[in-house]
Amino acid sequence: RMVTGDGVLLNEYTQYPTLTTNSSPVVPTLSTLFDNAKTPSTSPYFKFSTSDPEGGNLTYQIQVDNDYAFSSTVIDSDSASNGTQFENLSTPSDKDPFTTGETVEFRPATSLTNGVTYYWRVRAQDPTGSGAWGEWSTIRSFTVDTGLSASAWYQTTDEQFDTNTLEDTE
Repeated sequence: RMVTGDGVLLNEYTQYPTLTTNSSPVVPTLSTLFDNAKTPSTSPYFKFSTSDPEGGNLTYQIQVDNDYAFSSTVIDSDSASNGTQFENLSTPSDKDPFTTGETVEFRPATSLTNGVTYYWRVRAQDPTGSGAWGEWSTIRSFTVDTGLSASAWYQTTDEQFDTNTLEDTE
């Protein structure tokens, strides 16, 4: 507050300016396909979710590649441009941008190749907030095997084991 030399208030403020920042969305959680999966489908579906700290709606980007470094993506799709490939499983009528915290499913428009190991990751953006993309999810791998009738766990010696850590083991 400003005061005169004799202590009289010049102005009394009742509201002060505030600075509000908008955080990027939380790193997505991947639920399907599980890591090291073998899937019988050349068009598998992928499920994931995340939330926005400010509760904003979200746009998603998914990448699938046969290279762990994602140097030449086989699939690079976002829900704003390719909305028909993404579906909110909790509220199917909810389209991009999706409600924060709800599980979204992605179904690719292109088929993948039998016998190939692929890697996938997802990130999210709050298009009405900061507009910045959040961090990529943990990378997961899967292998297409059309000879299977159901999904199975598959272990390779590729980049799947480069972290030298074990999670959720007993």
